[in-house]
Amino acid sequence: ADVSVTLLPDNAPKDSVSSPVGWKFFLGRAEISQVDFRLQMPADTMDLSVGWEETILEKLAVNLEDSSYGATNLTMTNGQFTMTPSGIAIERANLQLDSLYYKGIEAQAHIRQISLRERSGIHLTNTVGEIRMDSSGISLPQLRVETPSSMAQASVLFPWIALKENGKGKLSVNIRGQI
Repeated sequence: ADVSVTLLPDNAPKDSVSSPVGWKFFLGRAEISQVDFRLQMPADTMDLSVGWEETILEKLAVNLEDSSYGATNLTMTNGQFTMTPSGIAIERANLQLDSLYYKGIEAQAHIRQISLRERSGIHLTNTVGEIRMDSSGISLPQLRVETPSSMAQASVLFPWIALKENGKGKLSVNIRGQI
């Protein structure tokens, strides 16, 4: 499947829909092969290209009434991502999430495995852990990142109040590594 999107100047009339859509749906399992997506912004401000060899999504639940989304498994294999003018170019990306949830400021993902190579030479051979975010802050209770010649484990707790002027929140970071 190929999708190409080019954004043009907005001359369309504004949407006149007055009531929210309260749809809810559940998808048991989807397998999608050979996905390529490209987005070009006006005046060459950005060009984004994303592609995956295979994507598997299991137990997707979408609730448009309360804007919540969740899935029990998301696997994407042999992906590529490029973005200009920033020069980011990722290849051989593999992603496996055991669970994924999003609603407003609440989000959670359990990372079973992430691996990739970036044009600059960064090579992640394995990344595992969990990411949690809510109204109080963001935490990574146990994150492990491995490269061909190094390993780092981190626990991070970042309260949103620490971002405010004269914020009293404490940033907690515990990192252990090996080269």
